[in-house]
Amino acid sequence: MKVPVGISVPKLNRPLMPAMVIAVVLALAVLVPGSGRGLAQENQPVTVVVHGIEVAGDIPPIMMSGRVYLPDRFVADILGYPFKWEPKTRSVRMGIPQAGVEMVGELPAFTGKSLASPVKVKAKSYAAGFKIDEKNIVRWSLKGIIDSVTFSFGMPDGQRGQSVGFTLLADGKIVAQEIVNKEDGLKKFTFNVSGVKVLTVKYHDGPGGVLINPRGSQT
Repeated sequence: MKVPVGISVPKLNRPLMPAMVIAVVLALAVLVPGSGRGLAQENQPVTVVVHGIEVAGDIPPIMMSGRVYLPDRFVADILGYPFKWEPKTRSVRMGIPQAGVEMVGELPAFTGKSLASPVKVKAKSYAAGFKIDEKNIVRWSLKGIIDSVTFSFGMPDGQRGQSVGFTLLADGKIVAQEIVNKEDGLKKFTFNVSGVKVLTVKYHDGPGGVLINPRGSQT
């Protein structure tokens, strides 16, 4: 069984990570030997198996000087880690920083549209977030790597009604339902999502509100 791993990074001169380091530091299973000596010969294909499942990407593993190398983005995708390549400093950033990760651009939702333009709540403008209403449900694939999620929720200025609400689901199970009154402006929430694979925020009450500055962190 082959599990394709989506990789959108072009084939540029980006760093490759040694499979031996990955196996120790990131607990990635490597390799399927082809020669009986522990590593395949350089003219033989290299197969990567993770938890018994063969995985493949659009940039294949390569053999160099007796070591097998995997593209860094390939490894990040397998493990579900956020990945960022910084060309100016030629640095690869993988995983969750100590300061956390913002969940609009760095760890984007796979359903729901981010705000197309800033919204105002209590006359203050906010640009990073999502509209939550009957037609817009936001879901993130956390893959168990995020321990807590923090965001603010409220009613945009000029919207009719006295309150807005949302429902939070962890792997399809409701874990919270919250109501925010108009006079409260933005109300901040923090939820324990340790071990959660898919996090969902959907409409619960009122005309629909805005979810602002979602951020995930590890403890």
